[in-house]
Amino acid sequence: MSTPLNDTHRRQGKGRREIRVRVLVFLGFLAALGTVGILVAIFLNLFISNNVIRRTQREVSHAIRMAWTVYNGQMETLATVADILSRKGTNRLLEDPGQVEELRERYGIDYIIIDRGTPHDVRPGSVVRQTRVLSAEELSRIDPALAERARIPDVPTEMARPGMTGDLTDGLVMEACACLTETGGRYLSVRVGKLLNRNFRLVDLMQNAIFGNATYNGKPVGTVTIFLDDRRIATNVVTAGGTRAIGTRMASNVYEKVVLEGIPWVDRAFVVNDWYLSAYEPIHNSAGTIVGVLYVGTLEKPFVALKRQMQRNLLGILAGSLLICAFLAFGISTSVTRPITHIAAAARAIEEGDLTSRANEQSGVREINTLARAFNSMMETIQNEQAALQAANRNYLNMIAFVSHELKGVLGSITMNVLAVRDRFLGPLTDKQQKALDAAARTLEHFAEMVRNYLDLSRIEKHELVPKPSRLNLAADVIKPSVAHCEQACAEKGMRIECAVPEDLTVFADQQLLTIVCNNLIGNAARYGCPGGRVVIAARETSSAVEVSVYNDGTPIPPEQRHLLFQRFSRLSSATRVKGTGLGLFIAKEIVERHGGTIRHEPHPAGNAFVFTLPRSEP
Repeated sequence: MSTPLNDTHRRQGKGRREIRVRVLVFLGFLAALGTVGILVAIFLNLFISNNVIRRTQREVSHAIRMAWTVYNGQMETLATVADILSRKGTNRLLEDPGQVEELRERYGIDYIIIDRGTPHDVRPGSVVRQTRVLSAEELSRIDPALAERARIPDVPTEMARPGMTGDLTDGLVMEACACLTETGGRYLSVRVGKLLNRNFRLVDLMQNAIFGNATYNGKPVGTVTIFLDDRRIATNVVTAGGTRAIGTRMASNVYEKVVLEGIPWVDRAFVVNDWYLSAYEPIHNSAGTIVGVLYVGTLEKPFVALKRQMQRNLLGILAGSLLICAFLAFGISTSVTRPITHIAAAARAIEEGDLTSRANEQSGVREINTLARAFNSMMETIQNEQAALQAANRNYLNMIAFVSHELKGVLGSITMNVLAVRDRFLGPLTDKQQKALDAAARTLEHFAEMVRNYLDLSRIEKHELVPKPSRLNLAADVIKPSVAHCEQACAEKGMRIECAVPEDLTVFADQQLLTIVCNNLIGNAARYGCPGGRVVIAARETSSAVEVSVYNDGTPIPPEQRHLLFQRFSRLSSATRVKGTGLGLFIAKEIVERHGGTIRHEPHPAGNAFVFTLPRSEP
């Protein structure tokens, strides 16, 4: 049986968004797995990124060391040649042009200078190695072809220092100078040098020694460059057109660190038209002044591709692991919550009236088994108490029916005799006697109504109130007899009854039960209406029903008390001074609903109306 408390719980349940415990547990698992997965993914991403960066830095640092090894090796070769040519017994090779040309070809020497006189930068018997800058005039005095080779036009370069510096005419040379004392005390110095401008043989030698011939998307993976100031004078970095990037310039941020501050650079840098993982180190002359820069770099793209591939692989493994864990979490959440689901199913069955439903006490989970045993014990108690309550209720209903039936017979006899005396069938009455008998008649009428209500309540509770509908004329068969029944009560309060029910309106209903409804509603209108006011009875047809309303002038029912309407034994605080059982509206509601209709209260500015509907046709 539905109760107000159960109805309230249902309404509250519909107002809130509910979630199954299995879903809740599963979402908890997923949240934990997702959090762990995100943290692991962040850690792996940082680990991979740092690992690739460290690996790249190690490779670039190793590459610049190898480049210096080749560079210094070339310097040592020049020193060896200069030393040999300056020694007694071998310096006569300088007198043979064929021998000199052979030495130049074999060792890539651009010039050999013989100077007899006191040297300024080398002591007799020693060899000096240095990298220095020669002006265009100095190069021209050595060989005009060297001056021409040294000339390099300025090429606009992205991210370089702003402004053009014009064509480069100076040359950067790698040089060794040896000195000896000849017979007679004269000095002989031999200078052997290489011009680094456009010296592709040297940078390609370094590239092959360090990186081999590896390419990526048509570009060399590793590149080597020699700078004079910030200008590339020898390089295997290529432009977008595929030519060597001679004349392009160093990125401004690298120039500031390496050339201006003398700090080596080991980091990513923009080189001509792409990003490289680079190492730049300054080249000093014999006085310690920075005259150039040695660069070694490897394309960043292969490392980025490697990093992304590693990330994809690890994230794929992580995603697969999380998916497997999600399936496991779903299985665990299902197994953990299945006993709770069984308890919930038992509770739903009990809510629907099956008090024999029980929870499983052998779930395998100790706490849930304890909950199930407590639940089953509680239901045993409720079932026993329900059985006792039903037995007591049956006795109570039987007693009400018996007492009401007995009182009805006795009350009928008493009422008949009192009315006979009041209406002077047994002789004349004084005024005092007449008033006393009128009061007694009203009391007996209220008593009779109370007995009828208790009899109707007994029939409702025992499910004996079953409508036996037939086609009725609403005005003639129901409304007019009810108006006649309540006419005396209205007259005593000076109230007038207005009936606006069409004479030809018919309904399909139980005449006796529908009369009880109308008697209750019209009686309440007379009982609670204001003296001198109106009772208005109206009816109309809608598309699917017949709607009947009973209105009375009076005080509107306050909103905070309207929930008490149609409940058994409930009375409004404003109506306690008027006699009543608190059953009339409850009985009316039960009868109307058993006919398939509805009943409601409609507040008005100066009164109240109760409206009920009945189906137009037979069910």
